[in-house]
Amino acid sequence: YSYELKKAVDRSIPVISPLFMRVHGEVHHKKRYAHYPRLLALGWLDRQTIDEDELFQSVVERNAINMHAPKALAEILEPRGDHETTKRRIEWALSEVIGS
Repeated sequence: YSYELKKAVDRSIPVISPLFMRVHGEVHHKKRYAHYPRLLALGWLDRQTIDEDELFQSVVERNAINMHAPKALAEILEPRGDHETTKRRIEWALSEVIGS
């Protein structure tokens, strides 16, 4: 996550709820709405490392919990990959999150 993206996500927290609850020993926002959107996060890295992948997955997972996303997926794409492979990975990620 870039600084700007993290700032935007952090500022969206009050939209979810200013109230909190405990879930499995952690503090989370109480639900305010009947339905919440699914979350798909696509990362773009020049070179992918296991540490960066795990960190990105973890940040997206934690944000999905706080956003009450019923389904969430994080996928990292590499610019060196060919166009068709990138397209297939994006289509797969979309189908995983929103269904076909």
